Amino acid sequence: MKLEQAVSIGVTAALGVSAALAFVRHEEEFARRLGLKGTSVVDDHVGKHIEYDVSIKSGAVTIIFESGLGSPLESWDWIWQNLRPHFTLLRYHRSGIGRSTSRLRPAQMIELLLSRFAAEGPVLIVSHSIGAVIAANVVAESDVLRSRLEGIYMVDATDADLLGRERNTPASVGQYHQMTLQELLSAFLGTNRWTVNKIERDVAYLPDPQRAYVVTSAMPRTLLAAQREYDLEAVDNQSSLASLPIARHVLAASDNVKQQQALASRLDASFHVIAGSSHRSILGKPAPAAIVSQIIRQTGIPS
Repeated sequence: MKLEQAVSIGVTAALGVSAALAFVRHEEEFARRLGLKGTSVVDDHVGKHIEYDVSIKSGAVTIIFESGLGSPLESWDWIWQNLRPHFTLLRYHRSGIGRSTSRLRPAQMIELLLSRFAAEGPVLIVSHSIGAVIAANVVAESDVLRSRLEGIYMVDATDADLLGRERNTPASVGQYHQMTLQELLSAFLGTNRWTVNKIERDVAYLPDPQRAYVVTSAMPRTLLAAQREYDLEAVDNQSSLASLPIARHVLAASDNVKQQQALASRLDASFHVIAGSSHRSILGKPAPAAIVSQIIRQTGIPS
């Protein structure tokens, strides 16, 4: 056998094993979500599911968490643990992420979940990254939520105006789609575990949330859901938040101050810089997450 053939057979075999292991990791994560340490699902009335997690504190303000692009609900884990003694908390997966198979809009999902677990009382939204754009769309699309909304927190948020400009730049869109295609191939073949995972290095959750975060973020269906949101979510509702009678807060990672300060100014929002944080570590590492939690506690509980 020629050397080239031997190398080709060896590489093909390695990729096959790697793809099989990736499939096993994904199946193990779904099994965990179905287990005692997992999450719950609610039917959306057309036979599809919405995956969620809820922590109820009687009589407390309700916080809805809106995750970033392709980020699972476990991305909120440190903040969730910090705030659960003080608030009713609700986190969920949008369409195509985790066990969420529903095609409902995020606003419809939230309305359904609120009707079941927090039918009355004031509501806050805490969002991260593109979740801030989606949160603005939720507010625009839901009369129910708008009537109960007391405040919105945008943690190292995507500026909808900048996203709109990026979408109108073919080179930027092409670069994003090319990156997604590469990540899809890497996820399918499992080669994303052959090198150091930058996402994994930026966060430091406890073992189960860490594994859930890393595995779910890299699933092909998650990557496709993220691309769909990047391409299609409306970008014309974020500025409207400035006209609503609600509290607005922008919390910036320390390496993204200028852009976030401009967003806070445009939305007439309070502005906070979380020292020592980056886009992912602002939620994913205990120290910056504790500061974010403290700000929410100080400003989100009625005096």
